[in-house]
Amino acid sequence: MSNGVIADNCPESVELAGTVFDGGLKQRIGRRKKEDGEVKWISQLQWEDEQRQKKATNGFDKYAFCLDDSDDKKKIVISSPALLAAVKRVIPARLFENMSDSVAITEPFLRIFHFIDDMRNDMHIGTADPRDKADIDALESFLFDCQPRHKVDRGILSSTQPASVNFEMIWALFKDGDLIVVTDKFKENRFFKFTHLEENVDRVNGRPDVCEKLAICGWCIVWDSEQKSFAQQSYKFYIERFLGYRKVRTLPIYPLRCEEEKRADSMKAELEKRGRDWAHLASQAPSCFEYNGTAIYTHDSQRGLSETGMQLNGRIIIDHVKELSLDGLFDTKVDHNSREILEEKLDDTPTGNSKMLTKAEHYLLCPPTLTCFHIDRWKRYHIDINKLKPILWTSNAIEKVILEETKKKRLRRLLKNYVSEGMRGRDIITNKGRGLTIILYGPSGVGKTLTAECLAEHVKMPLLPLSVGSLVSDDDLIEENLREAFNNASRLKAILLLDEADVVLEARSFEDVRRNGIVSIFLRQLEYYNGILFLTTNRITTMDVAFQSRIQLAISYEELGADAREKIWRSLLDTAIVDVTESEKSAIERAIPALSQERLNGRQIRNTLTQANLLARDDFSSECKVQLKHIKEAMSETLQFQAFFEGTGKAQVNKPRVWMPFSPSQSGI
Repeated sequence: MSNGVIADNCPESVELAGTVFDGGLKQRIGRRKKEDGEVKWISQLQWEDEQRQKKATNGFDKYAFCLDDSDDKKKIVISSPALLAAVKRVIPARLFENMSDSVAITEPFLRIFHFIDDMRNDMHIGTADPRDKADIDALESFLFDCQPRHKVDRGILSSTQPASVNFEMIWALFKDGDLIVVTDKFKENRFFKFTHLEENVDRVNGRPDVCEKLAICGWCIVWDSEQKSFAQQSYKFYIERFLGYRKVRTLPIYPLRCEEEKRADSMKAELEKRGRDWAHLASQAPSCFEYNGTAIYTHDSQRGLSETGMQLNGRIIIDHVKELSLDGLFDTKVDHNSREILEEKLDDTPTGNSKMLTKAEHYLLCPPTLTCFHIDRWKRYHIDINKLKPILWTSNAIEKVILEETKKKRLRRLLKNYVSEGMRGRDIITNKGRGLTIILYGPSGVGKTLTAECLAEHVKMPLLPLSVGSLVSDDDLIEENLREAFNNASRLKAILLLDEADVVLEARSFEDVRRNGIVSIFLRQLEYYNGILFLTTNRITTMDVAFQSRIQLAISYEELGADAREKIWRSLLDTAIVDVTESEKSAIERAIPALSQERLNGRQIRNTLTQANLLARDDFSSECKVQLKHIKEAMSETLQFQAFFEGTGKAQVNKPRVWMPFSPSQSGI
């Protein structure tokens, strides 16, 4: 055998094409043959001759197809050339086993009922060889003999828009490759691509083997944030057994072809446009939008993951880094499998995943929901893509801030350059020292927080306000909370604002080990932060010396003078805070120089106008419009509280105490 080729592991059905291997070459290829318990070697040519003789002897070639019931599940083995060609062209490849000269279809055979008519059309039965027509007729008759009920159901459902079905007829509604319609909890239609049915068989009322529910299986397109590509994900939607008949379009899931043609075309046009928008937003970098609509929040509960629907508004950031479960988006019971590669690849890569979608049908299979991060709530939600609106950034808002023009110019220039270029290579250690940290210090109510907010508007970046209380509420989670906050801001391309940051900035001391730990953790996280951070404080003199080298810019704010207060009064009077008539507005403007003499900070002035607005709503004599008397009344209350705080109240507040924020026994005085 050393002078030939040994074909020892070839499957029984393999024949070598004569166009490549002629008889002489086939004599040089050996095949192992078992006969009477002994093994001997024969040539490929001799082996093929014996195989042809076997087929002629057992009569396989004489039949269009044969029923093989030798295994647990029956098979139809099709050998008719005409049927064979039609099956391969019409029926999805995953529904049959492809062999060299035949195909095998395993039960349940109802999966191929829908393709009989398509096979007839493919075979051109009207003009075809009569034997081909006999073959397809024989196959159809055999299938109906296996399940006589299916012939009745298929006849009833031959219409493209069947009106009503009972539970036993549902199988006939769905054809492999159909677009199927599901409505989610946002009341949005979604398309899935149908693959197969699964029966859930159980004992019902003492009767064994009764199907109590059907699983309608299909797939849609999702965004894989880890692979940075689109992928297919399979789902199962369950239809529970029901009595009597139901209209098809009242089922929780039904084929799109059961819709009226005009309605179906409208749905496809709408979902294709929505899918293109979704694909763009899901695959691009995080982006900020205004949102006002229904949202679903997924959270842990005693029964596992739970979904809560709510009304959500405000600024959100599209963020797919942490995928939320989609199961809670549907009213019908649903399961989804792990992502799997189905027979239809999105592109030609080994995984079948794709960086972009290329077919119009793929956009139809995109979901209507996105995962977002809510800026104010610091939580992730499922939101409806149709409720997104672009943000109208107030780019010139910084001009309203009461601050020296040179400082505003320096801030604008620094942020603009950082956003466009970043801080690359600032440190010899990789990923270290790449952030921009700005501290704004000065008395309360002079515009520190407003400055950060206006600068974020100026560079068109979302601002993430971070509460110190949420950071230090749990000893064990301080570092984790800080790391998450910095990672969120960096990944989402947002500006991080830590307001009233005294707790993390205050100088370390021997007496307070716990606070020392907070400061050390913050310093370590700050060193590797890659983004913009604003810190505000009114206690700059207590700041730990280690922060000085980590801050790129420090901006000081002074107590507001009368001129600055007058600008604030006039600026706020022009906003929507105050509901005022033009005539009364003129009277208030004339009184502003006198109002500005009172030592109120910017926040107090805003609160005064807000309170005046509320007072006016109950004053029908002024037609619920703000008048000067309302402002004076509100300001009087503010000044009384301020006098108390600066007198007796301040003495009580400033009474010495131990700084122990985590001590459960701390009395507060």
